Amino acid sequence: MSGLIARALDELPDAQRTVLALWVEGRSIREMAARTAAPVDTVLSRKKYALGRLRRALSADRLALA
Repeated sequence: MSGLIARALDELPDAQRTVLALWVEGRSIREMAARTAAPVDTVLSRKKYALGRLRRALSADRLALA
């Protein structure tokens, strides 16, 4: 399973992957915005789209394995 997750993460755009990594570290939205030099709304969007892409990628892989 970790290979599937790693592959799904590799397919994310860099900006989305960075925000997701900071989120997993437990950083606040404001901290993520400061570290990425992006507005808070942009960070929220990147997180939302990253999680959606991961969800779809992992669901597709899971269905392919069944």
